Amino acid sequence: MHVRRLEAPVRVHRAFPGPNGEAIVPVVHVGPGLLPGDRLDMDVRVEKDAHVIMVPQSALKVHGSVGDVDAVQVIRVRVADGGWLELHGGLVIPFPHARLLQRIEVHLAPTARLVVTERWVTGRSLEWGRFATLDALLQVWRDGVLRFQDRTYL
Repeated sequence: MHVRRLEAPVRVHRAFPGPNGEAIVPVVHVGPGLLPGDRLDMDVRVEKDAHVIMVPQSALKVHGSVGDVDAVQVIRVRVADGGWLELHGGLVIPFPHARLLQRIEVHLAPTARLVVTERWVTGRSLEWGRFATLDALLQVWRDGVLRFQDRTYL
């Protein structure tokens, strides 16, 4: 594993081997969650024949906004031939008046494999449904052709 550049509030812990030789990579958000105006950008590259499982340490809290200011999370992924990425998102918890714009863009080589999971709740029990906007777009491209697209807009 090679980390080229990293800035707070995201940290990547040392990878550890899984039972089948895959690299399990814990991704940690060390801040209080996403605040209005925050922007997290992550670029991930999985090399030829590598198997990587990215897992979050905990849930991602999205704090409320005053006005129309989004918190933004963008993840861009490239998986080389024979590579395999499992990208597991943490549980996203939007607080009242939260606004989240999330984009995940994946580019796969011809023999690359991918698993993506997203987990959402619509707020904690007393705040259920009081967020402002959740806008999440997942796009998967293979050989430059859009093969899959899913959007959640609430």
